Amino acid sequence: DSGAMRALSVDPQPGEADKNASLLGIFSQCKTAMGSRLLRKWLRQPLVNAHDIGERHDLVDAFVHDQEMRLAIRDECLPQMGGDLDRTQRKLASGKAQLQDVVFLYQFVLKLPKLLQMLNSHDPASDDEAALVKRKFAAPLRRVHGDFEQYLRLVESAVDLDAARRLEYIVLPSV
Repeated sequence: DSGAMRALSVDPQPGEADKNASLLGIFSQCKTAMGSRLLRKWLRQPLVNAHDIGERHDLVDAFVHDQEMRLAIRDECLPQMGGDLDRTQRKLASGKAQLQDVVFLYQFVLKLPKLLQMLNSHDPASDDEAALVKRKFAAPLRRVHGDFEQYLRLVESAVDLDAARRLEYIVLPSV
């Protein structure tokens, strides 16, 4: 409940000058709005199943032990992937997306192979850790990338991607 959240200082209090006065402020090193929302959700709605908690700890451990991969994903790969995928997904699902959102998703999908390459370069501490990273991240991303092959072809045939690089979003006249 909200009283417990305040007592535990999960979120910063209104008017609080010290960002480290809350759990969110202490833990947040997120580079994206999407990451910040996910961390906030995890703090507000923590896991309760022991297996799920253990699995999340093992995943965190995998990324802590492979600092090179973690930093490469955080500092090189994710910032290049662009905007907010959650917001784009909500716009697409609600029918409120514009051509700019279609192009953003296209560009995001094009960058998935680099993320997959970084995940596959993971130097695991154990075979179990390698299998967990593959099962929770690499395999689902590979499937998603495969599922978007037709989408990529459709966007390439319908959108002026040269104009999109100039932030002009135009449907090709041949469509």
